[in-house]
Amino acid sequence: MTREEILSIRLGLIRELIAVESSARGDASAVEVVAVTKAASDNDFLAMSSLHLPLAENRWEKLSARLALLGNAGKGIPFHFIGALQRRSTKDKGFPVNLISSVDRENILPILNQMALQYGVFQNILVELDLSGIPGRSGVSPDSLPVLLDAISKYGSLVLKGLLVMGVPPSPSGDLSETIRIFDGGRRLFDWLSGQCSTVDTLSMGMSGDYLEAVRAGSTQVRLGTILFGKEEIIGRSHPV
Repeated sequence: MTREEILSIRLGLIRELIAVESSARGDASAVEVVAVTKAASDNDFLAMSSLHLPLAENRWEKLSARLALLGNAGKGIPFHFIGALQRRSTKDKGFPVNLISSVDRENILPILNQMALQYGVFQNILVELDLSGIPGRSGVSPDSLPVLLDAISKYGSLVLKGLLVMGVPPSPSGDLSETIRIFDGGRRLFDWLSGQCSTVDTLSMGMSGDYLEAVRAGSTQVRLGTILFGKEEIIGRSHPV
């Protein structure tokens, strides 16, 4: 069995589990799966690129190298940037992608807007929201969110698509109750925001260890790396691959 076939099977099982959770909450809309390729080998990256998923990287240099690896085969593949947005590296090395998912402060906005203007495109963005209250975590706080949203509205080349919300590590016993609380809060804020802004359609919540909990809470997009590329059983707990 080829690596591409293995990844395709894993993706299919994950989508089955997502569909079950979506159906259980009475939501028939599809949840987008984004493949986080930052730790994947080049061979795994190439195999995943053939499955027509959005692919996500967290460093501009790595993203450029991945695009070069694909060459013409990369045309039409959506790429997402999910890393911390440093002003200097974004200004010097950044370029437009289908979605930048980690906007969490005002001072990065003029750089992103100028980048979009330079290339003659509109840049889709997500606001990264921190609902954990843990000091030092990336993401804007709920109290500061309205100020950031107002600032985004003043940049004509930036298009607000929604929110990115991350959970927290499970307790030693594996308890995810705090992450579930965070995801529920993220869904409430997304519902509010989508009522305020017509371009908002994406709530990105859930990674390999908590994507089913995120889907139960109403996530529209999950970002998966380890569960796609690793050797462990698919979380859903019945289909080892």
